[in-house]
Amino acid sequence: MSPTNSRTAGLWAAPTATRPISATVVLPGSKSQTSRAFVIGTIAQNPTRISGGLASRDTYLAARAMVDLGATLVFEDEGDLVIEPPQTLQGGATIDCGQAGTVMRFGSALAAFADGKTKLICDPTAEARPIGPLMDSLSALGAKVRYGKRKGYLPVSITGIPARKRKPQRSEDDEWQVLIDTSSSSQFLSALLLTSPLIETPTVLRAEGRLPSWPYVAMSLEMLQAQGVNIQQTSSWSWRTNPTRPVGNPIQVEPDLANAGPFLAAAVLAGGSLTVRDWPTRTDQVGRYWVEILPKFGASVAMTAEGLTVTAPPGLTWSGVDLDLGPYGELAPTVAALCVFATSPSTLRGIAHLRGHETDRLAAMATEIRRLGAEARVLHDGIHIIPAPLRAAQLATYEDHRMATFAAIVGLRVPGCLVENIGTTAKTLPQFTTRWQAMLDGTKSPLPLTMEEIFKDPNLIEGSD
Repeated sequence: MSPTNSRTAGLWAAPTATRPISATVVLPGSKSQTSRAFVIGTIAQNPTRISGGLASRDTYLAARAMVDLGATLVFEDEGDLVIEPPQTLQGGATIDCGQAGTVMRFGSALAAFADGKTKLICDPTAEARPIGPLMDSLSALGAKVRYGKRKGYLPVSITGIPARKRKPQRSEDDEWQVLIDTSSSSQFLSALLLTSPLIETPTVLRAEGRLPSWPYVAMSLEMLQAQGVNIQQTSSWSWRTNPTRPVGNPIQVEPDLANAGPFLAAAVLAGGSLTVRDWPTRTDQVGRYWVEILPKFGASVAMTAEGLTVTAPPGLTWSGVDLDLGPYGELAPTVAALCVFATSPSTLRGIAHLRGHETDRLAAMATEIRRLGAEARVLHDGIHIIPAPLRAAQLATYEDHRMATFAAIVGLRVPGCLVENIGTTAKTLPQFTTRWQAMLDGTKSPLPLTMEEIFKDPNLIEGSD
């Protein structure tokens, strides 16, 4: 059973902060690392133990996709998950990607190496998310791609290379080479890198166009290298891969630092002190940039033995910022929520690729900022925000978890805000409203769900908020 995508009934009254925050937050695992760990485990030489993985709607769908392709999941004590890889990836299934870009892109790349035909479908609101550049690269490798509705978008059927027995085209220098247009998403390159151990011939993968969100590509490379996969960088934007399967070493997933953003922003808006527990000392997650971003809004940031602590005085004010968020565009909605309270205009640049996320995030942010009474103008690669006195509003979320948390952040200083479909946060952060209220009350965060729990009852991640 796949969780439904119905809108959560009613509206959520975003709570307003009435006192400085004093809280420690425990966050579930990184969605990005969990999704990559699933791919690695599915193509590894040996079973792979994953600890600390995120159990959410997106990762539930990712795990189901791995099962559809032939993997076996074994649930262990303390929430660990062991993935037993199939001897050969199996086609024949229909993979439900929901709203998850990682399932669309990583699942498609795996399907290209499955023995048979695999169909990928998604929620209707996700059919505008582009996949064409990745499909072109998979076709060059020998897979057969057939679109169901519109070229370049899901639904799509992929007949895998083993079922077609085709080879990629040779370049002029007699070296296998596959090009990938990365201008709209770094996930296209990550999908190819993660599945490159399945290519039978050493191959050069070359990124063309702008490469946004580089840290996610770095994460893919580092996780593969930790598994003994032989990938060599041959130029600034090209990599030579060799058919070396991941070993199957245990994978420890870090807390999701992008999801830490709304809680850290709350400390800036309300004042006080907030600690995100178990913050890694070294990481490829884009959330590591909070350490650099939050001081621009007047907050103090410090690493402690417990985690990352952000402190700010009550009533803090700050000037507008001019930031290139290209490497970490995922953080833009949270940064924008802080910008609406600045004393002068802000410009967030380098994020044109946000038009291809769960929604057009640039347009969505501008619309909701105007609804609150401020002004915003969409730029060719970003957004310009002009603060003004804010008013209560009913805020839309566009089936987008980042827009939902944007609304929650704004509600801390704007009494009376109502949020549509706050349950969409469950795609990456189940129990969000419970965690949010616990933060405001200074009480203990709920323990993260486990993958075993949501496989037994998918409704745990649907509509509970």
